[in-house]
Amino acid sequence: MTTDLVQRDFHENLQRVLSELEPLPEELALFGARSMDDLGVDEKIDVLELALIRHPEVVDLPLTHRWTPGLYIRELRAPAGVLATTYIHRHEHPFVCSQGEVSVWDGERVVRVRAPFTGITKAGTRRVCFVHEACVWTNFIPMAEKLPIRELEEKIFDCRTLPDGTNVRDRFRAALGRRSLAEHQRMLEAVIGPESLARRAA
Repeated sequence: MTTDLVQRDFHENLQRVLSELEPLPEELALFGARSMDDLGVDEKIDVLELALIRHPEVVDLPLTHRWTPGLYIRELRAPAGVLATTYIHRHEHPFVCSQGEVSVWDGERVVRVRAPFTGITKAGTRRVCFVHEACVWTNFIPMAEKLPIRELEEKIFDCRTLPDGTNVRDRFRAALGRRSLAEHQRMLEAVIGPESLARRAA
């Protein structure tokens, strides 16, 4: 697939998802904007994340956490059709896409990543990803000590403060926290399938 086709394919998928999430007046108003065209790259991703949080089927995709001396290994599994955003990465580190195919937008360009693929995440990277084929994406992040996950995430990721003083990470956690464990389990099964959950638990 040529670069132009990759760009067009990603943006068509992004527009389709955004049209399903519309209207976005509340999210746009937060930035004093009338349309996405009035926003910079980070603000566009902020609005997208706020709209996704508002969606009734938003889920926290399953992560597997592993440690070796000096290294934190963070593995994400995502099914086909998912639109996902990432935290802002504080540190440069390698990543591997070991399964699937994903379009990745970093605010400037779209890259179509097909497994097997190894790349480098630069400090400051923030991505929007559309999953074409179910994928496994693993980050390898230098970390001197094993920490509780939330504490670790505070060390390795940045989170933008929104104009109202809140941030997307806390809003996302609050949205998930309003669900019962059974509701969250049901939605995860609907998104990734009970077999995948069983393999993760094993």
